[in-house]
Amino acid sequence: MTHPTPRWHQGAALLGGFVMAMLVLVAAILSVQRNEALNSGFQVARLMAQSFEVFLTQSLNASVLAAGQAVTLDRTLDDQTGLQAELQKILRGAPHLRSVSLLDAQGRVVVSSNAVNSGKAIGLGDFYPPLDANNLVLRLGHPWFGRDFADARPAHASSSADTSLSLIPVLFPLDLHGNRFFWLFALNPDYIVNHMLQQLRPQTGEVEVLRLDGVRLLSTALNLAAGEVVDLAAWPRRPSESDAGQRATVAGNGQAALSAYQTSSLYPFLVMTHVWRAPVLDRWHVLIQTLAGVLLPLLVVTGWLAVVLYRRQIQLAQQQAEAQRLQRINAACVFSNSCEGIMITDAHGSIVDVNDAFCDITGYRRDEVLGRNPRFLSSGRHDAAFYAQFWQQLRSQGHWSGILWNRRKDGEVYAEQLTISAVQDQSGQAQQYVGMFTNITAQVQYQNKLERAAHHDALTGLPNRVMLADRL
Repeated sequence: MTHPTPRWHQGAALLGGFVMAMLVLVAAILSVQRNEALNSGFQVARLMAQSFEVFLTQSLNASVLAAGQAVTLDRTLDDQTGLQAELQKILRGAPHLRSVSLLDAQGRVVVSSNAVNSGKAIGLGDFYPPLDANNLVLRLGHPWFGRDFADARPAHASSSADTSLSLIPVLFPLDLHGNRFFWLFALNPDYIVNHMLQQLRPQTGEVEVLRLDGVRLLSTALNLAAGEVVDLAAWPRRPSESDAGQRATVAGNGQAALSAYQTSSLYPFLVMTHVWRAPVLDRWHVLIQTLAGVLLPLLVVTGWLAVVLYRRQIQLAQQQAEAQRLQRINAACVFSNSCEGIMITDAHGSIVDVNDAFCDITGYRRDEVLGRNPRFLSSGRHDAAFYAQFWQQLRSQGHWSGILWNRRKDGEVYAEQLTISAVQDQSGQAQQYVGMFTNITAQVQYQNKLERAAHHDALTGLPNRVMLADRL
């Protein structure tokens, strides 16, 4: 099989380069779009974590301030009824609380907005950070299962309490009349979770609130139990106060997530938001499908056209090769069987080939003339001016035609009708000269005889004008 021409190879290389460039461009676009989608997902996770952290911090801060106002109304512990009324007033403006209670130094409820909590003993060892006599800061306890402290138990303790309800103990120490007391808030996780679900649906992601020691306080996911300990060491930098971070994670339900956390600016907890990676990349997948729907048919059509063009080039190459083969065969037949003498020289005039008719006309064998200049055939009848005009016309016009007198090997002079053509390259430079001639000596002699008979007397051989003068 004939191979494609080099030009076709160049075309194939260009086509392949175009296809590769298109694929690289599409891959670059998809990579940039994917990174932008992931960065957007992380940004959503960070903003959600910051928003929920601010909401919780402000809620706790408002509760602490409201409770502080309750004990600044010149009430003593002897007026428990009045103090209880003030605590109930706090609840009416704080839907995030289940109850507000006052504990003595031993952790027993002295007075509460919920009367049934009175006398309840609260373990003070389950709070974070641990109690410190000199550090009056807010502390968070382990979650409890139940509606309020009277009927609830800590999540890590065996209990028959209703696990569908929970609360988060929040402890804030204060000094009253020289004695240590504690405010105890029952934080309502349901209210907080509902607030979070309004902003982050389960199909999009989930949120969990953790103490800084890793204890989970609440979560919007049903499969994440309150009271479990989360290993925060998996993060590149362990969360601490006034800290934030992000990383790719795998959530408890097995979904890949873009996670971000934000610690509270005042209290010992952090909010961790997980945004599902799959929905974030949905638009990117749509882009892939769109590009694939456009690019793949284009590549298929381009490939089909390339195959068709390749086959066409193969056919043309075969046809061209066959035409050249036939042309060479025909040229060889013409060269060998022509009745005209044919002589081929190089650009310098050296003979490179002759045919049989040349040998018959000149009397020279082929091996006797190869490499020689045709001037050895000169008869001497043409002067230098004739040959100068001959070469001038051949170089300027690329061909010359006329009658030339040459000499055979046996010395006989003969006339030939000669046509010489220059074979030029693409730049117009002569590479070879091809001469074709026939022996017309007999025709020339016969023509000369007719001319002589027309102008001379047949008996005397004198010109007709001389005879006419004698008669006069």
